[in-house]
Amino acid sequence: MLTDENKITICSTLDFCFRYNLNSQMKCMEVFQALNRVWNDVNARSDDFEERSPDSIKFRNLLELVLTKERLIEFAKHSSLESLANFSPPIHNDSVLASPFNPEASDTLPQQTLQIATQEHAEFSKYFQRINENPNSKNCREFRNKLCRLLYVIRSNLAHGSKANYQGSPRNEAISNITYSILLQICNFILDNGLYKIAAYGELRRGRRLFAPLIEANDGKFVSKNYIDGALLKLAENTTTFNPDSEFARAEVDILEIPSFAVLSHIDNVECIPRSLVPYFTDDNRIAGFAWVYNSMINLRTPHGVIATHERHTVLEGKATAFMYAIRAIRNRYKHAPKSAETDIKMFGKLIIQKSNAISYQSTELNCQLTSPHAAELIAFIDEIHRQYASIFDSNDEIMPYSNSITMGIGTVHFDRQHWFVNYPKGKEDQTAKQAFSDMVDMIAEMIAGWMCRLIGDDDALIWEDIKEVDTIN
Repeated sequence: MLTDENKITICSTLDFCFRYNLNSQMKCMEVFQALNRVWNDVNARSDDFEERSPDSIKFRNLLELVLTKERLIEFAKHSSLESLANFSPPIHNDSVLASPFNPEASDTLPQQTLQIATQEHAEFSKYFQRINENPNSKNCREFRNKLCRLLYVIRSNLAHGSKANYQGSPRNEAISNITYSILLQICNFILDNGLYKIAAYGELRRGRRLFAPLIEANDGKFVSKNYIDGALLKLAENTTTFNPDSEFARAEVDILEIPSFAVLSHIDNVECIPRSLVPYFTDDNRIAGFAWVYNSMINLRTPHGVIATHERHTVLEGKATAFMYAIRAIRNRYKHAPKSAETDIKMFGKLIIQKSNAISYQSTELNCQLTSPHAAELIAFIDEIHRQYASIFDSNDEIMPYSNSITMGIGTVHFDRQHWFVNYPKGKEDQTAKQAFSDMVDMIAEMIAGWMCRLIGDDDALIWEDIKEVDTIN
């Protein structure tokens, strides 16, 4: 049986492949490696566990679990399987020839050697035809086994043979392109059709402006209401951004199901923003499935209609720039004349800041704790940044969407300057303790600004670098 962790492994891998737009061979290798981790885990938990079972057997056992007879009959109609069956020249098993496929040498091979090298492809093609003519139990079982064997040959060729000689070969990329399409469908079965679902939180939601023309008109449907990790940030009156990094936050979404990747591509063209593959949850925190979520600027409108993408970006960039100028100004004040908060203990996300004469930092999966003589000053610094954020982005959310960035800033100082994390009998009057506080202010500002830049698509933080260049206060 597949676990939620197995499914999350597949989900994360497919999201990585989509996000970084890898070539087909690299995408195949990423997915094969993820499946390898899954089939090892499934094998380790099986009743007839054998530590030394070959990967080919574990892969076959995984496909037996995923590709039931009903799914196989549906799967056999997919165009990528027909493309694989008809691929020519036939796919060779590099281990038989002890070298990658060479089209010039292929014609000179002895007929028997050629038949052995292409046996997996030939048998797959034969049973592909049989399952489509007569999808009985035997043909389904044999088709699944032959598919498994051929995919494993391709995986081994990429990992051990053709990979070493891969130079953008049209043949290798064509095989990988077909294979990736097949792997996507297998992974989609693992993710319970997650590749054809959308977690909608804006105008795509049922009853909103885009639901009828983009979902209903394309034979899509509403499935359920669920939750995804992250927060919806209202950046303006009619502008919503999804922030997946917001700690301890859940966003309610409509789960929508669509019939094809063509429909998803059409919606992409309308949204004009990136999407990520994520798990969605029930109200009692159980994983209910997987879906795509659009995770950048959406729904910016005026009385005259939807604002164009470049104008939408300009509006958000203006707010983000104002926020980063505020961060820099607050950072300058607190490095030279810090104020104290009325409290010397406070929690930001999973980070607790507490006053002590010792500077210490402890981090676990559940929470992190920083003690410092300057705890009240750090709390005041972070609170002032949040007041500016709330004012600029008209936010009433008490949960800071960038709280993880604060933790990362503290963690970076701890990693780089561990010798500062000791006891200071003089407390905040100690010069080294003051230096440690100054560095924390710097790194928190850097991390929050970096978060803001990524949110608006400035991955190189060019806006923040320009602000620092103009600023003459170090």
